[in-house]
Amino acid sequence: FILMLTIMAKWRKQPARLIGLGVEGVRRRGAKWICRRIVANCEAVCCRDEHSLNLLKNAGCNPDRLRLTADVVLSGVLAQQPKEWMQDSSLADRLKEAPAPLVIGLHQSPLRGFIDIEEITTLINTLLQSFPNDPIVVVSNDARPGFDATLLDRLKEAMHDARVSFEHFNSVERIVSVYGTAKCVISVRMHPLILGLIHRMPVVGIGRTNKVKALADRLNIPILDSATMTWSDLPGLVNQAINQEARDLKEVEALSWRNFDGLDT
Repeated sequence: FILMLTIMAKWRKQPARLIGLGVEGVRRRGAKWICRRIVANCEAVCCRDEHSLNLLKNAGCNPDRLRLTADVVLSGVLAQQPKEWMQDSSLADRLKEAPAPLVIGLHQSPLRGFIDIEEITTLINTLLQSFPNDPIVVVSNDARPGFDATLLDRLKEAMHDARVSFEHFNSVERIVSVYGTAKCVISVRMHPLILGLIHRMPVVGIGRTNKVKALADRLNIPILDSATMTWSDLPGLVNQAINQEARDLKEVEALSWRNFDGLDT
């Protein structure tokens, strides 16, 4: 699909640029050829992490057209800061009154899942035992059937603890109100971590993807490494994140501006 779009742009003599690109699994000969053609048809391809950038380079793509930027979710907030979304005083007042929750961001797709329902249940129960006074909010960022929302619905049916609530995000306001008041954001998915970072909230990554691992390494984020750690290590990482100073995003914010460089914003 992306290859066809870039070919159409070339036929119409229009510039093509990919922004905030995340890449996984470019190893087969056909996939490498497609990537080389896409990059050749674009004036620039902006990768949101080093892992994606290196995969395209190793696939033989023209390195002069590849650039490292930040994730487009983080870039968008530069145009409109979350604090500006919070100008509604009634919303801000309601958020101050609510206790800060531990927020768990889900991740599932029909093709692959990096964490199953049993592991998520264990994760939630571990947090319930270690943080008995803190509410827990489990959130779905992708409402399509078979994606995060389906996993959330299954969890909602399986868990019956009054301290745990479940929410499908369907508006910017709800996203801001949850991530913007979190005590800590825990996720195997990259975007919940980024949304937590945007609001300068503590975050803990679950290290199942190269993108999350790269983000954690870049910003010194506590991460649960499944190769050497168990779920019993998670509460210690959450406390570590809470007691750390707010993440310094200067480097990532500078990379974000590259997504706007040369574009009509």
